[in-house]
Amino acid sequence: MRNFIRANPKLGNKLRAISEKNASAHRSIAQRARRRFAASSLIRNDGEDAYEAVRQATAHLRDERDDVMSRMFIAIAEGRLKLSEARARVGEFLANQRYRPRVYGDYSLNSPVGDDEGVTWLDTKTDADRLWA
Repeated sequence: MRNFIRANPKLGNKLRAISEKNASAHRSIAQRARRRFAASSLIRNDGEDAYEAVRQATAHLRDERDDVMSRMFIAIAEGRLKLSEARARVGEFLANQRYRPRVYGDYSLNSPVGDDEGVTWLDTKTDADRLWA
């Protein structure tokens, strides 16, 4: 087959392009299937199962608990974390939370600004500061 493709480079290029297109379509289908599986984990029982699994896994955390929980929910939605693995992998998400570059400094956006307990750092951000703006 290789000799045939070498002898007919135009045909080889067309076959390669078709092959790459098929491979891309198969990757997309597989990715959508993983997302459907993950989404069902989040919506099953109105999300209570996922929330409870992540809440119990992060019960020992203090300052960064909300941020780690958010990262875990995103991982569940993306299919990178199974509910049964939440407790075993919480350390991985905590390490990732502590390592990541902090755009707004070394604090959680949920922490209070100064002595005023009612205002958080998130409250001080405008829509232009947000990633989805």
